[in-house]
Amino acid sequence: MLSRLRKDEVVEKFINYWLEKLEAEHVAEGIRRGPEATAEWLANFLHFDNPTVRFIIMLHWREISAYLSKVENVYNVLARKPEIKKLLDTPQGRMWLNKTVELLYWKLYHLVKG
Repeated sequence: MLSRLRKDEVVEKFINYWLEKLEAEHVAEGIRRGPEATAEWLANFLHFDNPTVRFIIMLHWREISAYLSKVENVYNVLARKPEIKKLLDTPQGRMWLNKTVELLYWKLYHLVKG
């Protein structure tokens, strides 16, 4: 089955896998602490400092970039959990999500291009 998936579909499934690991407590804490702290936590959670992870990110940057360029992709995965959807469907939750995805995008961009 995996061989029949396009590269962007594989990357999307991989990103979704990690997003689905986030719980409402993570999101609530992120909103409380702010997007900068959340982006740092996510960078650690996703092991950006691991050479293998960095290589995979570099190899698939185009697909990762396209995915993260649309914050609704991240919202749609996180909002599958009703308790997270409730947190995100507030003005503060939406601002937090938009800024966090933006910061995460730029962290990855600098990791790849830096």
